[in-house]
Amino acid sequence: MSMATIITGYALIFSELGLGAALIQKKGISENELSSIFWFGMMVSLVLAASCYPIAYLTSRIFSEPRIIPLTKTVSFVFILGGLKIVPGNLLRRDFRFRELGFIEMTSTLISCLGMLSLALLGAGVWTLILGSILLGFVRMVSIYHRVRWRPTWHFNWSEAISFLRFGVYMATAGSLFYVWTKSDSFFAGRAWTARVLGYYALANQLAQIPTDKIVTLINQVSFSAFSRLQGDAKAFNRLYLDITKIIAMIVLPLFLGAYLIGDNLIKIVFNEKWFPIIFVFRYLCIAQIFMAVNSINNFVHASQGRPHWGVLFHLMCSMVMPASFFFAVQYGLGAIVVPWVTIFIVICLLWTLITVRKIGIPLRDYAKNLVNPLLAAGLMSLTVTALRASPLQNIYGSTIGCVLVGASAYAGYLWVFDRKFLKTMASMFYN
Repeated sequence: MSMATIITGYALIFSELGLGAALIQKKGISENELSSIFWFGMMVSLVLAASCYPIAYLTSRIFSEPRIIPLTKTVSFVFILGGLKIVPGNLLRRDFRFRELGFIEMTSTLISCLGMLSLALLGAGVWTLILGSILLGFVRMVSIYHRVRWRPTWHFNWSEAISFLRFGVYMATAGSLFYVWTKSDSFFAGRAWTARVLGYYALANQLAQIPTDKIVTLINQVSFSAFSRLQGDAKAFNRLYLDITKIIAMIVLPLFLGAYLIGDNLIKIVFNEKWFPIIFVFRYLCIAQIFMAVNSINNFVHASQGRPHWGVLFHLMCSMVMPASFFFAVQYGLGAIVVPWVTIFIVICLLWTLITVRKIGIPLRDYAKNLVNPLLAAGLMSLTVTALRASPLQNIYGSTIGCVLVGASAYAGYLWVFDRKFLKTMASMFYN
């Protein structure tokens, strides 16, 4: 699966050409412009779908794996489904209809999971993942059109589409560069390791990214719409930036630090011993994901203020440094690949955050002060979990459950005592 989608996955990131982001960021859009964006997006999606066929043979040649060919060809359906929902999906985001988007995501994920479970039980193997992705995209597309009244007309004007493309191409380029450097680890690992060892890394990476993909990504979608509306109000804009940064930190710190502290037990409970080699990699990837999650908002900040090219520069830097680091790291085996993640990547994230807060006019002292309580709460949680793990416990299940309960209580208790006001504010934001 990792091999079959490594090139088409790049094309999928680029397929929207940033048109959705441009639609959200621009004020005042006519019905004709929406139709022009829709048909332009569909043309791009059809071209990319057709490209899956030559890409299948190229990918197979790169990895010397003929089984890739039919898998990569089938990915073409994902492009078509994605093109159909560019405009209606982003209209929901533009109008802050995130409760409906959440329901769509929940139901489509549930249906696709049930479908994949059925396929797996029938012995579909890797086709379970490919067909599951197509099913997920189809259910999302149908659900979005059910919720949105808008339908495209037969109007198309090239100049209308181009006006959005000027902004969107920067977003698309940033997204494509992000894909390049975040997939370069799997690319070089696939060249240096066996498919089994690559599978270990792919699973560890996938597990470590779950909170970022499923929680932080949704927060960022809301954030971009909100930032775009506040781009003319510097004070409200900066306050929102600090609040969202703190919310992300409050959510991801206990999840990722908890996974680092008891990651060995979690893997042993969920998977059989075949997958135990991923434990070390999974734990340290969780540390890197803390910085990935907190840093992720910065690109949306610059884009919402009309500086999408800054995000391109950031990801260009990552694309120059991280792939080279992965190339050398994979030569030393599975465990060594985490070294670039927990060293170079963290430094880049800190520098990007420093640049961002200075550009929008937030004193570094205020930024650091904003994160004090989440960090102290996470520190208390870590101490209690470490102490509990050092005590004699009867079995792995009791140890894990106890650590989760005690750690969560310590974390939530600290925040309830020392930052109760923000917790209530955060709860009201999610409720509304």
